[in-house]
Amino acid sequence: MAQQYDPPPNQVGIQSNSGGDISIHNSSIHIAGRDINFGTVQNKQDLLTQLDKLKDALVRAGETQIISEETAIDAEAEVKKAIGQAKKPDPDKKSILSYLTTVKSLIEGISGASGLITSVVGAIDAVHRLFS
Repeated sequence: MAQQYDPPPNQVGIQSNSGGDISIHNSSIHIAGRDINFGTVQNKQDLLTQLDKLKDALVRAGETQIISEETAIDAEAEVKKAIGQAKKPDPDKKSILSYLTTVKSLIEGISGASGLITSVVGAIDAVHRLFS
């Protein structure tokens, strides 16, 4: 009797599309776009909420190898600095923009990070709107 081939069950590894969604095994982690929306930011608290989501998304992107772990650590640190500055009674707009521009520089050109880049650009725009 011939031995029958029994393929292993389908497992989805890491997939990314230009929308910024990442699927890890059978669960979906939304890195940008739908979960992070700096376009709706109306005040400092909204900005802090979205920056916190961006920080978490960078961590997840590092964990799933969308970006390297080192890049994720560096980018997360810059977002934490931006959050710290934004929490101050009189935030320094230039510092926040500098931190976010550094994040953008760190992840630019990384395949699969377009959703994150879009979110960082949205954060920069929101800072310009809020702290004019």
